[in-house]
Amino acid sequence: ILRRDTVEAERCIKKLKIKLSKLVGKPAEASRPGWLGVMTRWAEIFSATEERSARVLDRQLRRQADPWALLWEDSGALLRLGRNLSLAAGYLRLETSPTLLPHTAAILARANRLERDGPGI
Repeated sequence: ILRRDTVEAERCIKKLKIKLSKLVGKPAEASRPGWLGVMTRWAEIFSATEERSARVLDRQLRRQADPWALLWEDSGALLRLGRNLSLAAGYLRLETSPTLLPHTAAILARANRLERDGPGI
């Protein structure tokens, strides 16, 4: 679901770039050349991913009768996972570990499940 929504957000961004390029009179690809363009694109992807991740957390909290209890339980699960140093070090050694940052809210929303399944990963 996250990947599908990210792709949809990227499509929307591309349409907006095309519209903007028509207003400015430059091709959409050339509107942000160089490092500034690369960093801007990275920020757009990060923002779209983080927004979707926050929606996952929001949906989880809205389903609960006591959202604070869910946050308390999931925060505790993350702390217990973090106490397992070999597990935490294993996650940090993953090639894709830097890309987990924008997914923090969704990870928090499902920390109890991660606590059960995480050690086996």
